[in-house]
Amino acid sequence: MYPNTTNDESSLDAMEVLVSCGIPPCLGGCAHLARAIDLYADGMTSFMEIYRTIAKERGVEVKSALRTITYALKHSFDLHVNLSELLHITIPKDQVHSSLVIAQLGLYMRRRNQRK
Repeated sequence: MYPNTTNDESSLDAMEVLVSCGIPPCLGGCAHLARAIDLYADGMTSFMEIYRTIAKERGVEVKSALRTITYALKHSFDLHVNLSELLHITIPKDQVHSSLVIAQLGLYMRRRNQRK
């Protein structure tokens, strides 16, 4: 099991996708991202509401949750390349940010879960 995660199957699925995209699983931001993707996939599309929910669940400030997500993104390995391959779209390196990753992977997970 990855650090800071639950046994929730969808969170583990999102975590596996993030790790395959180059996000280091040892960073707390990876677990926050996985939860954010799950929330987005479940229909929560307000990013502030997503960040507030994560902060409340983890017992941290909203800015801390966002900061750990941003840190994980900045310390990823070829995230823009891996996301582009996974999603079959071109994502320039300078366009990668938390909202894009959450929205694109949230939609990806939603489609993937509908096929199950």
